[in-house]
Amino acid sequence: MQIAAFSAADKARGLRDQLVANGLRSYTESVSTSQGLRTRVRLGPLPSRDAADRAKQKLKTMKLDGSVVAL
Repeated sequence: MQIAAFSAADKARGLRDQLVANGLRSYTESVSTSQGLRTRVRLGPLPSRDAADRAKQKLKTMKLDGSVVAL
């Protein structure tokens, strides 16, 4: 599940740390885009769609949103 993408890697790490502190397994991933290098913040891996939906509900309590994407 992707939560956000940042041009500043330190902001991405800060969000990842916030997610981990709230019990959500997350990681960052750097990708090259047409707008330059971006660092994605993602949750997972999650074992099921149900687990992803529960994680998305927890994100809402943190005033965050995410897109569930099967990888």
